[in-house]
Amino acid sequence: MISRRLGFAGLLGLLVAAAPAPPEDRGVELAFLNQTHSNLDIELAPIREGPLAIHLSSPRHQMTLHRNRLVLIPTASEDAEARVAAEFEGEGDLVADVEGVSLATRLRDHVVAPRQIVELRGKVRVARDEEGYTLRVVEAPPSVPVRIRSGLVGRCVALCRGLGLFAMVDCARLERALSTVRVPLRSDQATLRLPRAQLRATERAYLDRFVPPSPAREPGP
Repeated sequence: MISRRLGFAGLLGLLVAAAPAPPEDRGVELAFLNQTHSNLDIELAPIREGPLAIHLSSPRHQMTLHRNRLVLIPTASEDAEARVAAEFEGEGDLVADVEGVSLATRLRDHVVAPRQIVELRGKVRVARDEEGYTLRVVEAPPSVPVRIRSGLVGRCVALCRGLGLFAMVDCARLERALSTVRVPLRSDQATLRLPRAQLRATERAYLDRFVPPSPAREPGP
């Protein structure tokens, strides 16, 4: 189990494949990432419905990445188009701070992210040094959708219905928003470090194809 603060958004944001990969390039799996990660730096987007605002957080959790596939496609620039699929599941604690009208309450419960596949597309820039590779996201969706199951969903919906604000609050829409939460892809987590020692030869060879060539040095006097 890993306790490094790798960053959930950074992990999934770099695992950036909404479209099928070109048949000539099936990409690569970054095998060392396929393990259980604990207490990632997760940020969940607030949920708003009418006068209600629900701020979610998960102070304790673990996420198991089962499989991943990274496909890089050359472009006219130094940035490569990136298509990624990540299959994962997780569980932990969920806290909901609910505010609205005259209501202000905090709810807590267990949360499960059932096994699921997230597919994303963006652009990355690959850099290499003696110690390994750095992948920096230069273009990506604003957030990642993650399906969850928690008793908090039903409790928040019950609060919604109990308010009697049917003209301003769509409780069914609130339930859908709480069942598939959005994990923002923050710019400060938009890099992934890949140590050379943790990569297989096939993975290094694949990444090497997308490292921009070094600029030619001017001849000395």
